Amino acid sequence: MTVRILEDDDEHENEDDDFSTVRAGEQRLQDIIDNTTAVIFVKDLQLRYLLVNREYERRYRVRGEDIRGKSDFDIHPRKVAGAVTLATLIRYRSNERLVIT
Repeated sequence: MTVRILEDDDEHENEDDDFSTVRAGEQRLQDIIDNTTAVIFVKDLQLRYLLVNREYERRYRVRGEDIRGKSDFDIHPRKVAGAVTLATLIRYRSNERLVIT
């Protein structure tokens, strides 16, 4: 019984280590994209914002945490949102890797 508990604890520690490693990698990526002058954003397949970098926040005067999970229609006037959404869809269709620049 004691051996089994130790094995379970070891598995839990490995899961915690794996999560910490992934989290550290995410933070490194965020640090890299935050320290570029390029505007960077990531949207999900429903065109909701998942991530924006500091330059995006600075240029558009928004906070990433305020737009995360929202679509362009949630944060822009309808006419602007329509144009941005159309441009995004065109880029999605023209790039099979679904990378938006």
